[in-house]
Amino acid sequence: MKLAYHTTVIGEPQPLAELVPVMAEAGLPAIEAASATVRWFKPDIEEQLDRARDALALTGLELYSVHASFDEELDWSNPDEENCELAQGMMGSVIEWSAELGARVVVLHPGRITEGETDAGYVERLGNNIAPLVITAETEEITLALENMPYEREHTEVMAQVARLLASERLVVCLDTGHAHINEGLRRALEVGGEQIGHIHLHDNDGKSDQHLLPGEGNINWRDFMPFIGPESEFQGAVVLEAHRPESVSLAELHQKMCDFVEGRGMG
Repeated sequence: MKLAYHTTVIGEPQPLAELVPVMAEAGLPAIEAASATVRWFKPDIEEQLDRARDALALTGLELYSVHASFDEELDWSNPDEENCELAQGMMGSVIEWSAELGARVVVLHPGRITEGETDAGYVERLGNNIAPLVITAETEEITLALENMPYEREHTEVMAQVARLLASERLVVCLDTGHAHINEGLRRALEVGGEQIGHIHLHDNDGKSDQHLLPGEGNINWRDFMPFIGPESEFQGAVVLEAHRPESVSLAELHQKMCDFVEGRGMG
């Protein structure tokens, strides 16, 4: 299990090349880049990637994962065939650029089920739509992590079904603990996600809204979660803190708190 930090712990989005030195200086071992840290489809994209690569090489910080944009124009799961094909092409580029940066994982958000669509139809549509992206991921040797959302059904199970349908080592489920808590409950999400879970977004909330709190600041029962990442667990992915950091807590202090948390000593 690897501990990593989403760039949202810094606060407002900044260029990735500027965030890397700050996060490396705090002693963070690895990061996940929010989509907004790179202007993906601007003319200077290659220059942006060069600056980010240089910063990563200079500091030795690992860019473990990239959280892909979930803007409408990048909705690879769009039921409209023409819009879907355009989004797939753009997302394919994001996957390729992420691989160039050395990332191991790209996190993807799925769209909602459409009116009148059955659960089985939803799974089939997502599977068909993500299939070309999985081929790109296999070529680039990078893993796609399909995130459970706080939608109206047991969404972690749906994402696991899509992963099983494609049966690729390059497609896993990203378990978002906060989303699961709002939806089916974290214990249930762990049960139905099972071995399909290959990446984790860690944050807390009150069970009603997606607050992105630090563990312990909401009401998730973390005792249900800790065995999944414990020393006897088979989980080999990353646990990425995707929470808002209080201004009173430095990045270095946050890292110590998270080390205590994952080792079962609480958040201090």
